[in-house]
Amino acid sequence: GHAFASHVQDWSPGDPDWNGGAGRAIVGALNYIATTGGNSLYFLPMNVGGDADDVFPTLSPGDRTHYDISKLSQWETLFEHADRLGVLLHFVLAEAGSVETYHDNGTLGNQRRLYYRELIARFGHHLGIEWNLGEENNYGATKHLQFASYIQGLDPYDHPTTTHTKFDDLSQYYAPLLRSPPD
Repeated sequence: GHAFASHVQDWSPGDPDWNGGAGRAIVGALNYIATTGGNSLYFLPMNVGGDADDVFPTLSPGDRTHYDISKLSQWETLFEHADRLGVLLHFVLAEAGSVETYHDNGTLGNQRRLYYRELIARFGHHLGIEWNLGEENNYGATKHLQFASYIQGLDPYDHPTTTHTKFDDLSQYYAPLLRSPPD
């Protein structure tokens, strides 16, 4: 799991924590990133079925519609600290495999819409955010454009939206996403 125990020493008095110190290790890890010159945090807010298979914003790993407000409050505390440290939050919204198809079998259905809406509504106000549609994903240009359009329609702060695929096929995956600037 993601315990970050070695970074408890990087937590400082006055830094946030929760549940009697439970957040000190992850806050310390964020402090460590900032003190080494790092200015971005690349993370998956949901990876059920993925490489680590241990992060989800809902009440349980299989629950796709009931969000854990206590957990999301802890995330907000950490993200506020990231703002203070000048660390950009790079939300990777999916990864290859079952994470990619976790919501609505990989389509823009009600579960994915709710997932995007919850993250944007709760965290979109932060200073530095990038929404990444998916790590090493196979969505294809049509879904990329559909997902990005939905996110951009929700995000009142116009944070950048990006993606990356596991294939380097420019013509199939990237060329359709490159558009001329608006007139």
